[in-house]
This record gives sequence, C-alpha cells and structure tokens, in this order.
Amino acid sequence: MSQILAPEDILSNEVLQKLFQQDLARITEEEGLSHSQAFLRVSIDYLGYSPEKGVVSDGRGDHGVDFVEVDTTGASLIQSKSFAFDNQIDFSRKLGPSHITDLPRIRSLFENLDNLPRKINAHLKKALIDIKHHLRSRSETKRSDPFHVTVYFCGQAAALTKAAMAEFNLMDDRPITYGDIDIEISYLPVFLDELLDAKWRQSNTKWLNKRKQKRERFDFDVCGTVIRDSPKSCVFFTRASQLVKAFNEIGYQIFEPNVRCEIKNSSVNKAIRASVLTRRGREEFKHLNNGITIICDGFQYKGPKKNPTRLRVTHPGVINGLQTIKTLADSMPELSHEEFKHFDTNCQILTRVHTQNSVKNFRDLVKSTNNQNPMKPRNLRSNDAEQVLTERYFSERLGWFYERKEGAWNAFKSDPSRWSTINRKPQYFTHNRTVKKVDNENIAQAWLAFIGFSQQAVDHKRYLFSAEHKYYDLVFLHRTSHHGKDYNHRMAGTKIYEDAVKGSPSGEGMLVAYLLREFAKRVVRTRKENREEAISRLHIGNLDRAAQEVELANDKEYLKGLALRGMLLLFVEFFGYVMFSAFGKEVHGKLWRLLRNGSLGDMSTSGDLSVAKDRVRKGDYETDDILVHVWELYNHCVSQMIVSAWLRERQQAPNISKFTYSEKTRQPLYSELREVNRIFKERVLIRKWTLAFNEARSVEQYLRSVLG
Repeated sequence: MSQILAPEDILSNEVLQKLFQQDLARITEEEGLSHSQAFLRVSIDYLGYSPEKGVVSDGRGDHGVDFVEVDTTGASLIQSKSFAFDNQIDFSRKLGPSHITDLPRIRSLFENLDNLPRKINAHLKKALIDIKHHLRSRSETKRSDPFHVTVYFCGQAAALTKAAMAEFNLMDDRPITYGDIDIEISYLPVFLDELLDAKWRQSNTKWLNKRKQKRERFDFDVCGTVIRDSPKSCVFFTRASQLVKAFNEIGYQIFEPNVRCEIKNSSVNKAIRASVLTRRGREEFKHLNNGITIICDGFQYKGPKKNPTRLRVTHPGVINGLQTIKTLADSMPELSHEEFKHFDTNCQILTRVHTQNSVKNFRDLVKSTNNQNPMKPRNLRSNDAEQVLTERYFSERLGWFYERKEGAWNAFKSDPSRWSTINRKPQYFTHNRTVKKVDNENIAQAWLAFIGFSQQAVDHKRYLFSAEHKYYDLVFLHRTSHHGKDYNHRMAGTKIYEDAVKGSPSGEGMLVAYLLREFAKRVVRTRKENREEAISRLHIGNLDRAAQEVELANDKEYLKGLALRGMLLLFVEFFGYVMFSAFGKEVHGKLWRLLRNGSLGDMSTSGDLSVAKDRVRKGDYETDDILVHVWELYNHCVSQMIVSAWLRERQQAPNISKFTYSEKTRQPLYSELREVNRIFKERVLIRKWTLAFNEARSVEQYLRSVLG
C-alpha cells in the first residue's frame, strides 16, 4: 500500500531519490545486510543482473571484485563503493583517487589467470576458473573474437573528483592475451544519476520524456522495402539506434501495454552485447537477431507513397524484443564516438508492427512472439483463468486492486478503459490517498507462509509461478486441509496434495495473509528505529559507537527487535498454525470472518495500517481483536526464545535468514506456544494481553469463541 503521487511529482528527482533510499532500506531490513552489501545488491539489480546467476564475492579475498557473472560470451564484474548514512544520502558527494585503487587489482587477476593469488575468495576463484575454461574452449574451437570483460564501478556518489577521473582515464585497457585469445576489459563508471535514471525508466508510466514533454509518436526509418501485410500490419528493417533512443527517452513505457518481461542478463543478452561491440557484429545484426514486435494504436507511412522511408507509430508497445532493446541501450556507453557512428548507420533490426485490432486478442501475440528470452512466469500466468478471477474477486468483493502482472496498477491507472477485466475507476481503490493494491507475487509468498511453508516462501520466491515447481498449484489451485507443520514443513514425499481440496483458496484468506505480513513489517521497529530506541532506553547516547555496540550486544530487548525484524513471514506462518489448530480443514470457511475482525477489518477497509500498529504500541487490547492478541502471543514466544540457547545459535549462524526459517527456530517457537497454552489451561498467565486467552483457557478456544 502506497501513497498516490501527483502526476507532476512521479518523475521528480526528489521522488526518485526517495525511492532509491527506500530500496536500500528495504534490502537492509529484510535481508539483514550491511549498508555496503545493500548498495551492492541495489547496483546488481539496477544493472540487470541477478545474485542467483552470478557470484557475490564481496568480502575478504575479493581482490576488488564484489560481484561477477560469467558465460561463454564474456564476464561482467561489479565493484561498488558506498557510505553509511542516517537519514539522507549525499547525492552530491564525489569519490577521490583513493576509492579507485582496487580497480587495477582486477586487471591483475586476468593477467595472472594461471597463477591466482593464494588468499582469494573461494567464490571468485571458481568464477575465474570458469573463465579459463571458456577461454580454452574458444581456443579449441578456433574462435577469433575477443572475450569481453566489463567492469562496472558503482559509486554511491555524483561523480569522481577531477584527480580521480584523470587516474580513471589512465586505466590500462589494452587487451590481455591468454593463449591465443584476447581478453578485452572495459571500465564503466556508474554513479547515482545513472542508477536514478534506471529507476526513472521503471517508474515512468506516461507518454512523457524526462523533461515532462508529451511523446506519443515515434518515427522509425524504413531501411529497404517495407512489407505491407494489411493496413493493420507491416514488416521492415529499421535502425537500432532509433529504438534505443525511444527507450532512453520514455523508459519502460515503451514496453507497455503488454505484460512486462524480466530485464535480466542471459546468454542471449550477452550475445547481443558481444555482437554490438564489433564492427562485423553490427553489420550482421539484422540477419542474426530474431527482431522485435510492436503493438500500437496506429501507424502512418511517410515519404514516397510507393516506397515510404519512415513509419510514424502512435503509442508503440514492444511486446517482444525488450531484451534486445534494453541490451543495446546498456551497450552504448562501451562504444567510442566512431563506433557509435558506425552503429547508428549500420546496425538494423527486423521490426514487425501491428495495430491493436490486427488480431482478436493482442495478448496472444505476447506468448506467441516472445521466444528470445523467457518472460517471468508470473507474467505468463497473468491471463490464466484463476488469475483473472482472483483479480475480479479482489476488485468486486474486497475493494482491492490485484496486480496479476508487473506494472498492472500503473497501466490501469493510466487508462482504465483498456482494462477489460475490471469495471472500476482508480479512485475506487483509494482511501484517504492510500492505494489499496496487492501484488500477486507478494500474495503468493504470504499465503504459502500462512499454510505453513515460510521457508519455501522466502528461499524460493522466484519459483512461485514456475511451471517446473508445484508451488503455484498449492497456492492458487488447492485448499490445504492441514498446516505445513503437520507435514514437517515439507512438500516432497508427503500427502499434502492428496489431502488438499482442489479449488482456489478464498480471496479473503489470501488478503489476510498479505495484511499479516504488512502489519508485522510496520509494527516491528526497523533496525534503525530499534537501535535509537535502545540507545535512548539505556541512556548510552553519550558513548561512542563502539561502546554503544558493546552495550547493545547484551540488551535482550534490542536483540529481540533484531530477531523480529527478520521473522516477518514466520509470524504469518505462526498465525496460520493457530488458525489451523483451532479449525482444522474448516479454517478456509472462517477467513472471511477473520478479515472483518478488529484491526484486520480496519486494514482491509481502509488500507491504513497505522491504527493496528498504534493499538499494539499503546497496549490497547480489545477482547475480540484477534490480530493484536495473536501478535502479542507470538511476541511472548519470541521473548522466551531470546533468553534461551536459541539466541546464541542465531548469533553464530553463518546465514541468519536461513537459520530463522529453519527447524532450529520453528521447534523452539512452537514449543513455547505449547507451553503458554498449557499455562492458559492450568492457571492464569498475568499479562495485559492475556485476559481473553485466560478466560477461554486456550488459544484455540479463544479463536473459536470469536469466529464461531
């Protein structure tokens, strides 16, 4: 849920800076990373790479390489330099010569591939060995093209100082010979403006350029002869530079109105990039690339009637070829002035243009033409019956906008009349300037946690819509009869699908799961808030940071705050468990009542989470407010774990996130729940929030008394 930004503010630099800082804060909070690690992750993401496909080598023995991704066409490396900040990033800061001293170490690695340093990061060493295999394979197959290595220097700054820039320009970029293969290294500086520009391209949802000028029509040269299939379709070659220019001018809007493809590097992208970097590759590009497909509101031929020289396209939407255009745009900084002139003149792309009414349903073109790079599974699923029906249910019955594909809300808000599956206006989904919208990927993740599989929800989020995994069926096409705890939180080798009832879970239940996670995200203090609260409570503001750290390391309340911040989806699973314990397979029929209960009812109606958060912070416990009571129950169980051996295990775990969602955390958590339930049955637990539980004599009986 987010505040509506006025149209004139959406593209402002101030808003982009705020969004960038929010991304940094989100990654820091959700994954427990340091600021430097979070900045690296943001840089990896904005540059179109993936930590899963590459290697994050940041740390001891990285020799200046923080991230590396390798394939047969070359390697991409990232070195990032960042600075801690409290409230506001200094977007005017410059980096000096001392910040670029690690760059020559990267070249040294490639100059000594057969004699790698003894103290080298194991992940980096493996990546370099992979590079050696690719180089030897090239030699064996007599490939003559160079192996391209791109080094992105990502700085949390506006630029380099003059002295640093002078040194950067002196970086040795001569080819390195390994056997009979040349390794060409390019160094590309990427600063905050470039990262904000990438964010702008993603955020722009109107036919406006960066100067906020209207840009609805684009001219594309016809190179050769145009094939006129009908007044509604044509095929021709056009200059690749004009498509890149259109993308640079209005960003991702040129990839609407289709479902958005995943902008990530792949072997296809790398091949495109490699070909553009050579003269021969640019000249042969039109023969080797599959081309692009554009859907539009209309087009006009310009020039001689029989042999037009240009095509003027209104509202072009690239439904196939996003990867091609994005990769070409990303490759432009690596071209010299002379190379770009050659690219502009000689690099062409086969282009198919169709008007919206050229086929019965233009969405069919998306799947049929998208064959260069796979689309995100969630987008390919976006038109499946259960997704469309869920969207309608959320709209008509719950008053929420369900984003079944990327960019759905922005596209709907820009032109509701073209959204045939919803007969609503954007204002219908707003309440006091708060947008009531949910993303289907977040819904799927929250619901999977609710039914007992929070670990899979965290670790396998990218597979939730994948055809190769069964998560989608479990989340969207079945109603589970038992909680995941009854299957030891495992799917494989269990009867979970046999026990489940075929049919989509209720929209109310899925919204409940989503709201639980969002509530937890807001009621638990951020790492910064937790630290400030602890410093104030302990009266240690006058100490230096090192002394403060010593005090904080021994403060149980502070340590509990850190733990809770990393356990948001575990709370959703915990809540699901107590609901299944109370109602068994009948739980699905109770969720509509739960959505109308107390704080959950307020949140679902208004989208405002502040009321529920304030009730918890103030200790306002109405006897029938289930969310507040179960939260305090969960909070109590975690408090008990903090004073046990579990805390020491957590602190010593090599991966805190994996430890948090493992049985090493679940077992003591549910053990504490059993213990507190025993107390409710045998005697009274005296806490402000326990009155309702004490009267009901158990957690399950309390839930039954409220929900019936």
